Amino acid sequence: MPGRMIDVYVCATCDRDMRKVDTEMAEGRRFVAAVRRLLESEKDVRVRSVKCLGGCECPKNGAASGCCSIGFSSPGRFSYVFNLLKPESDGWKVLEFLRLYRMRPNGRIACGDSKHKATLGPHVLTRVPPPKTDER
Repeated sequence: MPGRMIDVYVCATCDRDMRKVDTEMAEGRRFVAAVRRLLESEKDVRVRSVKCLGGCECPKNGAASGCCSIGFSSPGRFSYVFNLLKPESDGWKVLEFLRLYRMRPNGRIACGDSKHKATLGPHVLTRVPPPKTDER
């Protein structure tokens, strides 16, 4: 449905170097700034910086973790966490996912709707259905 605000949550703590996670040098902090610039003209989008979306890969044997995570949410729509993004090169993926999210009134993305499905699909960490109003 047009007119519904879309909240875009960007993890500010992510980094591929575990020593930088949750510091001022974290890639996530740069990603927040990059996403804000990327989406500043989108009137139906609010970019929100958050501490953690739980989308990082767990480091193995001290190896670098995955980077970076972003979430999409809107009233009455499915919500998503999209992860393993690179701040320096994956802005186009954020825009493409946002385009797909807007296409569906219920927010349920079909990556097959994009010619980039093979590239976008592996970034989808989780999808959460909207809450039912009749449940308690």
